[in-house]
Amino acid sequence: MTSNSMKWFGMWCKKEFGSGSFHCLRHTHATMLREQGVGLDYIAARLGHSSMYTTAKFYDAITDKREKEVVELIDKVF
Repeated sequence: MTSNSMKWFGMWCKKEFGSGSFHCLRHTHATMLREQGVGLDYIAARLGHSSMYTTAKFYDAITDKREKEVVELIDKVF
């Protein structure tokens, strides 16, 4: 992307999502994929990471949605 298109994209992100960075949108995309159960290997490849450990370090957070799913799973077991 050219610097003008990055600037425009940043302004659009800020208006639509409250943050003016492409990285914010990238992080949201990766987190949403992870919440849907997409494997880290796929997300790493999609983001262009050379190692899925990099992806795990930044994008394998315990979100509220993932926490709720695990609690529900544990409740089913017990």
